[in-house]
Amino acid sequence: MKHYTIKLSNIFFMLVLSISAFMAIYFYSFGRPLWFDECALALNIVEKNNYFTVLLYAQACPPLFMYLSKLIHYLPVRAEYSLRIIPLMSFLASLPLFWALLNKLFKNNLCKLTAFSIFAFNYRVLYYAEEFKQYSTEMFIFLLILTSYFYIDIKSIKTKYKILYGLILGLLLWCSNAAAVGIASVGLLHLIKIFKKECSVKDYLIIFLPSLISIVSYYFVMYDTVHHDVLHAYWEDSFISANYNNFLKLMNRNAKYFFDEKCVIPAFIVLIGFFKCLFKNKFIVTIPILILLFISYLKIYPFTERLILFIFPLFTIAVAELCNFEKKFINLITLTIISIFLIFPAFKYSYNNICLNHFYHEDIVTPLKFTKNLMSDNDKLLIDNNNNRSFKYYNMLFKFKSEDIIYVSGDMSEFLNEIKQLPKGRYFYVHSHSSNRNEWLNAFYIFIKALYDYRIYSDEYGNCLFVFTVS
Repeated sequence: MKHYTIKLSNIFFMLVLSISAFMAIYFYSFGRPLWFDECALALNIVEKNNYFTVLLYAQACPPLFMYLSKLIHYLPVRAEYSLRIIPLMSFLASLPLFWALLNKLFKNNLCKLTAFSIFAFNYRVLYYAEEFKQYSTEMFIFLLILTSYFYIDIKSIKTKYKILYGLILGLLLWCSNAAAVGIASVGLLHLIKIFKKECSVKDYLIIFLPSLISIVSYYFVMYDTVHHDVLHAYWEDSFISANYNNFLKLMNRNAKYFFDEKCVIPAFIVLIGFFKCLFKNKFIVTIPILILLFISYLKIYPFTERLILFIFPLFTIAVAELCNFEKKFINLITLTIISIFLIFPAFKYSYNNICLNHFYHEDIVTPLKFTKNLMSDNDKLLIDNNNNRSFKYYNMLFKFKSEDIIYVSGDMSEFLNEIKQLPKGRYFYVHSHSSNRNEWLNAFYIFIKALYDYRIYSDEYGNCLFVFTVS
């Protein structure tokens, strides 16, 4: 009779996976209202059918992700749950997939657990697991492509499976922009194999010719989105440039976004780990990052924050590489530093935001419910341009009459001038979103306090309903 033993590393892996999955599902269970940017994408689900063209409301998203989301949108559950189910499932699938990748990259269990813990407890990763955006799905597809490099031997599999593999790679591109980086990376790695005579040119062409055709087709089909003036203007400072200062600012911004807003040490840890990966020929880590930097320099894809969430797992691998020394005491020292500056702060930050409800909470639904209950005939609802997309989406639920709605400017000075010109009557002003929400609300509070009778309904997150009377 065989006896099976469970390794301590596997127990720790299951523990981290379980905690991370619980936090993601718990966060998802809140069913928080879609925020402004999610509403903009959700409006495309409702109002648009052709996702191979430029999306409405300055949005950009892979077409097959949009079609699948449109299908799921018709599930008999609230949109906050149906639209977010794809990102959640993508994240949950990414956890064991990333572990499978780590098992191919490291023999040292300490390295595997270090990378996995940083990944599984990162707040940005957990946050986009429950937001209606493509970023979590792109991360899953990117990991799937990279992992396939280690688990699919293109030299030994049958021709029909090579063709199938190539077709799947080409199809994944239409589900994820990150797939292009993944395919290009795996393609370069297989070129290295050709030079080493570990695979043939014929095998290579069978698999990667469909992907090349798909990438070229995708670029031309999505050309208007790639070169969209509004999107480029919005991400203007998010492309890599030859300017040294701008490059450092962008890298610093990314480091603060993923790790710590106050401490730059994590950025240095990742950078050192990246160079160690270069030195150790861990091309699976370095090539995708270099490709992404290159296409960002060409102004094809921004290298910033949530748009590069899919390469965050590679950052964690770079960090874990610092624990990959022959001498155990050096590994323990580096692990201690990494734990102090990365793992423990990451878990604490995620716990505070998710379990203690300190996350960014944008809610236009509750103020609109109040408004719907309190409004009488001849009352008017004010919606500024900062909140118009959220209102437009949720008004499909509340059905405010168009004659009862007044749209006002999203610029503070213009907005206040428009308020001064309002005729006599009672007004309901709903506010949940702006880039400087506190400043906006404080300015408006000072304004109405001096001029009108008013009442304010608000929550701890700054979502407000102002009711005031112009006499």
